[in-house]
Amino acid sequence: MKLSEKYPNFKRAVNEVIQGKGASMVSDDSRKLAYQVPLANFKTAYDFYELNPAKDGRVFFTIVTMKGLRTICETNSMYFSKDMTSMDWQKLIYDCAFKHFAKEEYQALKLGYVKVKSSKPTLQPKVAEDKNYEPFNKDLEYLKSKPKEEWNNFDKFMKSSDEMLKLTLEVTSENNKKGCLMTLISLIMTSGFLISFILLLVKTF
Repeated sequence: MKLSEKYPNFKRAVNEVIQGKGASMVSDDSRKLAYQVPLANFKTAYDFYELNPAKDGRVFFTIVTMKGLRTICETNSMYFSKDMTSMDWQKLIYDCAFKHFAKEEYQALKLGYVKVKSSKPTLQPKVAEDKNYEPFNKDLEYLKSKPKEEWNNFDKFMKSSDEMLKLTLEVTSENNKKGCLMTLISLIMTSGFLISFILLLVKTF
């Protein structure tokens, strides 16, 4: 069922609002009821007055301003589940139009400019000034892209490295123990030599 048939009061109201503006109907089906109004001093700029269905079965009114294929700005109303009176629709259309025509993008277009929508800049983390700087996770990202076979080889390598490190620590620990024992023996021998030397001096004098 066409929206113009389901919401006849809207069709009557929108025609009252846009009459005398060179408007023309550009869509009339179950998915959209739309009228196109050309903007003065523009060859390819238009305001579109539309009634669109929502996903839940209700409808909403929209004003869209376009220049060529580019959307300049858009204003939507709340949702409605049934046809209102023609006067209520007209009030709704005028309220949306007032908000729409006051938008900065629309005012810029009327002055001959197209406002480019700006977005907040993305803050980038500071990096070292060295041109050869590479992120610390480069190897990890590289490995992620490798097939499973290479991951297995890498895993074997890491296990071998762990075993080698463990063996090295054991050897080092054993050497440290032996080193401590030798040091202790040397100290005992040195102490004994010093005691003997002192006793010899005492007997001499």
